[in-house]
Amino acid sequence: MKTASPEIRLRAIEAYGSGKYTRQQIADFLGYHVSSIKNWIRQYGESQRLHPLPKGHMKATFSQDEEGPLIAYVEANPDATLEEIRNNFQKKCCLQTISATMERLGFRRKKNDKRQRARA
Repeated sequence: MKTASPEIRLRAIEAYGSGKYTRQQIADFLGYHVSSIKNWIRQYGESQRLHPLPKGHMKATFSQDEEGPLIAYVEANPDATLEEIRNNFQKKCCLQTISATMERLGFRRKKNDKRQRARA
């Protein structure tokens, strides 16, 4: 989906505000979906915002500076649970985030047939 510039958004808002055109007519003319036009009008009315929100990924839970201490902690405590790791580093995230970080760093979290963490 293409991102609309602030100028296009402003034109759409002004056209709708004039009362001459419907949201559907503006959407057809500009080549955007009518829900986009509706969102631009709502956002402008609420906060006078014309610029699109930034795109991209969320900031990583563990920075590159924290990865070294994380690796050292896991190597010193191979039976540490994900919750213990999260608490040790005082992170406010879900356990899946910790699990994905551990997997990205090359650590495997296996359990034995008794559903207990396997010993190193």
